[in-house]
Amino acid sequence: MAIINDEKEIQDQTIVISVKTFFAVGAAMVLLVGEYIVLQGDIEEAKRLPVAIMPEVGRLEIDMTNKILIQHFEDIEKDIAQINKEIEEVKKKIYEDFHLMSKHDKENFKIE
Repeated sequence: MAIINDEKEIQDQTIVISVKTFFAVGAAMVLLVGEYIVLQGDIEEAKRLPVAIMPEVGRLEIDMTNKILIQHFEDIEKDIAQINKEIEEVKKKIYEDFHLMSKHDKENFKIE
């Protein structure tokens, strides 16, 4: 008996949809159907196209790429060595400047 009453209550319910919401749902449906049609057309076009042939990578291309990479790594190593040299020069300069400071300046010296 309770089940029948629940069914009648569900059947008697009404849903209120504004015109704005109705048109928004309709526009969304039109967009989805349009995208589906375009997608199906693209799939059919792809089926008609010839299969792409992948070019073979030869030994020459691999060797040239390896040479370029090795040269790039060597350049980076040279840059790092130059940076390390400059850091050492700056350290020496700071050390010399610190030793030239007076005792009072050294006591009040703070690194921030």
